Amino acid sequence: LLRQRAPHLSLQVKRAYGRKEWLTVLRDRRADLAFTLAEVAVDNDLHQQILFEDRYVCFYDASHRLAPDSLEAYVKASHAVITSGGIQPSEIDKFLMSRGEARQVVLEAPGFGTLATLIQGTDLIATMPSCLKDSQFSEFSFVDPPVELPTLQFAQVWHQLSATSERQQWFRQLISDVMSNRQSAK
Repeated sequence: LLRQRAPHLSLQVKRAYGRKEWLTVLRDRRADLAFTLAEVAVDNDLHQQILFEDRYVCFYDASHRLAPDSLEAYVKASHAVITSGGIQPSEIDKFLMSRGEARQVVLEAPGFGTLATLIQGTDLIATMPSCLKDSQFSEFSFVDPPVELPTLQFAQVWHQLSATSERQQWFRQLISDVMSNRQSAK
């Protein structure tokens, strides 16, 4: 769609590890837009738009393990996670800690595709957004986690200096429309 509507547009996609890095990149104007989990409180110089909501599921290779069917089985399982560029606990780990539980993380990978490749053919589980079942984790079985985890909200975030740019407004609206259409189709 982007190539149809703006065939001469040049787009660069960069990875930012964690909130601190993407904040710096936006503030330094090295990027115009960040796609990330929605912030509960957004800094005054930033704007965000929620694009969609999702839920966590546990992905696993059914040829190497059974689904984790209890909280005990879930926390005892070997887990694989995405490296977020920091040592602070993930939202899942914070949630489990608030209930006096902890999971055993034995593998960290820098991206969803790498993680999927590394856990295939193993007994590891990965608790990820369910939307990945149609892409990187399409070869895996999945179940709802045996613990109620918070809903995920994904957002696009931009700095106030690009808020009035017509090009940026056009691009943000295109992203919003595409995500809205995808959610409506489900």
